[in-house]
Amino acid sequence: MDLYRVVHPNRGMLYFLLAAAIILLIVFWYSQLFVIEQEQELIQSQPLSQEVQQAPANPAGVLDTSNWKTYRNEEYGFEFKYPGDWGFNQKEALLTQPGTDLQEEHPFLQFDVFQLQPGQDFSKLSEFESINIAQDCQKINFSGKLAYECKPLITFSGERDFIIQISGRDALFVFDSIENITSQNIVSTLTFFEPKR
Repeated sequence: MDLYRVVHPNRGMLYFLLAAAIILLIVFWYSQLFVIEQEQELIQSQPLSQEVQQAPANPAGVLDTSNWKTYRNEEYGFEFKYPGDWGFNQKEALLTQPGTDLQEEHPFLQFDVFQLQPGQDFSKLSEFESINIAQDCQKINFSGKLAYECKPLITFSGERDFIIQISGRDALFVFDSIENITSQNIVSTLTFFEPKR
Protein backbone atom coordinates (compact mmCIF):
# COMPACT_ATOMS: atom_id res chain seq x y z
CA MET A 1 0.00 0.00 0.00
CA ASP A 2 1.36 3.42 -0.97
CA LEU A 3 1.69 5.50 2.22
CA TYR A 4 1.60 8.79 0.25
CA ARG A 5 -1.81 7.93 -1.24
CA VAL A 6 -3.16 7.09 2.22
CA VAL A 7 -1.91 10.36 3.76
CA HIS A 8 -2.84 12.54 0.78
CA PRO A 9 -5.75 10.92 -1.05
CA ASN A 10 -6.54 14.18 -2.93
CA ARG A 11 -3.07 14.84 -4.31
CA GLY A 12 -4.52 16.48 -7.44
CA MET A 13 -6.55 18.93 -5.33
CA LEU A 14 -3.44 19.80 -3.31
CA TYR A 15 -1.51 20.61 -6.51
CA PHE A 16 -4.41 22.65 -7.82
CA LEU A 17 -4.63 24.73 -4.61
CA LEU A 18 -0.87 25.31 -4.59
CA ALA A 19 -0.89 26.43 -8.24
CA ALA A 20 -3.91 28.71 -7.60
CA ALA A 21 -2.15 30.32 -4.61
CA ILE A 22 0.98 30.99 -6.68
CA ILE A 23 -1.07 32.49 -9.52
CA LEU A 24 -2.97 34.72 -7.07
CA LEU A 25 0.31 35.99 -5.57
CA ILE A 26 1.67 36.80 -9.02
CA VAL A 27 -1.54 38.61 -10.02
CA PHE A 28 -1.52 40.57 -6.74
CA TRP A 29 2.15 41.58 -7.22
CA TYR A 30 1.57 42.80 -10.79
CA SER A 31 -1.59 44.67 -9.79
CA GLN A 32 0.38 46.51 -7.09
CA LEU A 33 3.07 47.45 -9.62
CA PHE A 34 0.38 48.66 -12.02
CA VAL A 35 -1.25 50.83 -9.33
CA ILE A 36 2.12 52.37 -8.39
CA GLU A 37 2.91 53.15 -12.04
CA GLN A 38 -0.52 54.73 -12.51
CA GLU A 39 -0.07 56.91 -9.40
CA GLN A 40 3.36 58.04 -10.58
CA GLU A 41 2.08 58.89 -14.06
CA LEU A 42 -0.83 60.82 -12.55
CA ILE A 43 1.47 62.83 -10.28
CA GLN A 44 3.92 63.58 -13.08
CA SER A 45 1.33 64.34 -15.78
CA GLN A 46 -0.87 66.69 -13.78
CA PRO A 47 0.36 70.17 -13.01
CA LEU A 48 -0.01 71.24 -9.41
CA SER A 49 -3.45 72.70 -8.80
CA GLN A 50 -4.00 76.43 -8.50
CA GLU A 51 -4.84 76.20 -4.79
CA VAL A 52 -1.39 74.78 -4.08
CA GLN A 53 0.76 77.64 -2.86
CA GLN A 54 4.24 78.39 -4.10
CA ALA A 55 7.16 77.66 -1.80
CA PRO A 56 8.25 80.81 0.00
CA ALA A 57 11.03 82.76 -1.65
CA ASN A 58 14.04 83.84 0.32
CA PRO A 59 12.82 86.07 3.17
CA ALA A 60 15.65 88.62 2.97
CA GLY A 61 14.84 89.69 -0.59
CA VAL A 62 17.77 89.57 -3.02
CA LEU A 63 20.22 87.01 -1.68
CA ASP A 64 23.97 87.29 -2.28
CA THR A 65 25.38 83.75 -2.30
CA SER A 66 28.62 84.59 -4.11
CA ASN A 67 30.78 83.49 -1.15
CA TRP A 68 28.56 80.51 -0.23
CA LYS A 69 29.49 76.88 -0.86
CA THR A 70 27.34 74.48 -2.89
CA TYR A 71 26.28 70.96 -1.96
CA ARG A 72 25.25 68.92 -5.01
CA ASN A 73 23.69 65.45 -4.75
CA GLU A 74 24.12 63.76 -8.16
CA GLU A 75 22.36 60.55 -7.07
CA TYR A 76 19.01 62.20 -6.27
CA GLY A 77 19.29 65.38 -8.34
CA PHE A 78 19.26 68.32 -5.92
CA GLU A 79 21.59 71.03 -4.73
CA PHE A 80 21.63 73.94 -2.30
CA LYS A 81 23.97 76.70 -1.21
CA TYR A 82 25.11 77.44 2.35
CA PRO A 83 27.39 79.95 4.11
CA GLY A 84 31.02 78.81 4.21
CA ASP A 85 31.32 79.41 7.96
CA TRP A 86 28.49 76.99 8.79
CA GLY A 87 29.35 73.48 9.98
CA PHE A 88 28.54 70.88 7.31
CA ASN A 89 28.46 67.09 7.64
CA GLN A 90 28.41 66.01 3.98
CA LYS A 91 27.61 62.35 4.75
CA GLU A 92 24.33 63.35 6.46
CA ALA A 93 23.80 66.63 4.52
CA LEU A 94 23.49 68.32 7.93
CA LEU A 95 24.22 72.02 8.51
CA THR A 96 24.79 73.85 11.79
CA GLN A 97 25.33 77.50 12.60
CA PRO A 98 28.80 78.62 13.70
CA GLY A 99 29.36 77.75 17.36
CA THR A 100 26.61 75.11 17.58
CA ASP A 101 27.42 72.11 19.79
CA LEU A 102 25.15 69.25 18.69
CA GLN A 103 25.99 67.40 21.92
CA GLU A 104 24.16 70.11 23.90
CA GLU A 105 21.92 71.79 21.35
CA HIS A 106 19.42 70.51 18.78
CA PRO A 107 19.19 73.18 16.06
CA PHE A 108 20.33 71.99 12.64
CA LEU A 109 19.24 71.98 9.01
CA GLN A 110 19.21 68.57 7.35
CA PHE A 111 18.41 67.31 3.85
CA ASP A 112 17.48 63.62 3.99
CA VAL A 113 16.18 61.35 1.20
CA PHE A 114 13.64 58.60 1.92
CA GLN A 115 12.82 55.87 -0.56
CA LEU A 116 9.19 54.83 -0.79
CA GLN A 117 8.06 51.22 -0.76
CA PRO A 118 5.64 50.01 -3.47
CA GLY A 119 2.20 51.48 -2.81
CA GLN A 120 3.47 53.87 -0.10
CA ASP A 121 2.33 57.49 -0.24
CA PHE A 122 5.19 59.89 0.49
CA SER A 123 2.85 62.02 2.60
CA LYS A 124 2.37 59.12 5.03
CA LEU A 125 5.98 58.18 5.74
CA SER A 126 6.34 56.97 9.32
CA GLU A 127 9.81 58.55 9.62
CA PHE A 128 8.20 61.92 10.30
CA GLU A 129 7.33 61.14 13.92
CA SER A 130 6.47 64.66 15.03
CA ILE A 131 4.56 65.65 11.89
CA ASN A 132 0.84 65.15 11.38
CA ILE A 133 0.46 65.77 7.63
CA ALA A 134 -3.25 66.56 7.88
CA GLN A 135 -2.89 69.10 10.72
CA ASP A 136 0.64 70.49 10.46
CA CYS A 137 1.21 70.74 6.70
CA GLN A 138 -0.05 72.41 3.56
CA LYS A 139 0.58 71.40 -0.05
CA ILE A 140 2.92 73.67 -1.95
CA ASN A 141 4.79 73.81 -5.24
CA PHE A 142 8.50 73.68 -4.43
CA SER A 143 10.45 74.48 -7.61
CA GLY A 144 7.94 72.50 -9.68
CA LYS A 145 7.80 69.55 -7.29
CA LEU A 146 4.80 68.44 -5.25
CA ALA A 147 5.63 69.14 -1.61
CA TYR A 148 4.30 69.75 1.88
CA GLU A 149 5.40 72.65 4.05
CA CYS A 150 5.02 71.71 7.70
CA LYS A 151 5.06 73.55 11.02
CA PRO A 152 4.73 70.73 13.58
CA LEU A 153 2.81 71.60 16.73
CA ILE A 154 4.93 69.30 18.91
CA THR A 155 8.62 70.30 18.81
CA PHE A 156 11.40 71.17 21.25
CA SER A 157 11.87 74.54 19.57
CA GLY A 158 10.66 76.24 16.42
CA GLU A 159 10.68 74.01 13.39
CA ARG A 160 9.77 74.30 9.71
CA ASP A 161 10.01 71.27 7.47
CA PHE A 162 9.47 70.39 3.83
CA ILE A 163 8.60 66.99 2.38
CA ILE A 164 9.29 67.14 -1.35
CA GLN A 165 8.57 64.38 -3.87
CA ILE A 166 11.71 64.39 -6.02
CA SER A 167 10.82 61.28 -8.06
CA GLY A 168 8.19 58.56 -8.14
CA ARG A 169 10.02 56.61 -5.43
CA ASP A 170 12.00 59.27 -3.53
CA ALA A 171 11.05 62.01 -1.09
CA LEU A 172 13.41 64.70 0.17
CA PHE A 173 12.84 65.71 3.79
CA VAL A 174 14.20 69.15 4.69
CA PHE A 175 14.28 69.43 8.48
CA ASP A 176 14.86 73.00 9.69
CA SER A 177 14.99 73.21 13.48
CA ILE A 178 17.02 76.43 13.29
CA GLU A 179 14.31 78.39 11.49
CA ASN A 180 16.01 81.76 11.20
CA ILE A 181 16.55 84.01 8.18
CA THR A 182 19.79 82.28 7.18
CA SER A 183 18.32 78.77 7.33
CA GLN A 184 15.30 79.96 5.35
CA ASN A 185 17.64 81.50 2.78
CA ILE A 186 19.54 78.21 2.50
CA VAL A 187 16.27 76.36 1.85
CA SER A 188 15.31 78.95 -0.78
CA THR A 189 18.46 78.05 -2.78
CA LEU A 190 17.36 74.40 -3.09
CA THR A 191 17.03 73.42 -6.77
CA PHE A 192 16.51 70.18 -8.66
CA PHE A 193 18.04 68.61 -11.75
CA GLU A 194 18.06 65.25 -13.55
CA PRO A 195 19.94 62.73 -11.34
CA LYS A 196 22.80 60.64 -12.73
CA ARG A 197 21.69 57.13 -11.79
